Amino acid sequence: MKILESFLLDNNKIFFGFAYSLLSDDLQAQQVVIDAIYVLNLKKSDLVENLLATTENSTQVDILAQINKFILTQIFTISQKRIIHLKNSIALDNSFLAFYNLNTAKRALLYLKYKTQTTFSDIAEIVGVNEFELMGLLSTAQKNLMENMGHDTKHIFA
Repeated sequence: MKILESFLLDNNKIFFGFAYSLLSDDLQAQQVVIDAIYVLNLKKSDLVENLLATTENSTQVDILAQINKFILTQIFTISQKRIIHLKNSIALDNSFLAFYNLNTAKRALLYLKYKTQTTFSDIAEIVGVNEFELMGLLSTAQKNLMENMGHDTKHIFA
């Protein structure tokens, strides 16, 4: 149990940062992380049991990578449901307004690409698209972010 507890504590900043990038509300972000870990225990108890049963480091690393991807996917899925209810109540900091004006999927992939070490294939799986679609979404997200910041993108994305 120590290895899972240590993993969750070590990655809490990544999980919370990802949830906050999607919701921009401390309390909601914390709750989404808690909910994602709860869903892990309900739906993927076999992964947790396998982690606790194995002592081989390479197997533990593989299982922890699966757990990480599952938690990030759950954070994204739960956040998509919660953002609908929060849109009107979110008080946005103007310095991040350009980012939060993007839709949830675009915020998710920009955050995962630039703030975490998540691979493209994992990002695609988390967001629910194939890698080819991911590249298009990433380009569109970058373009939209620059436009939201007031930059002319015609010469860049022509």
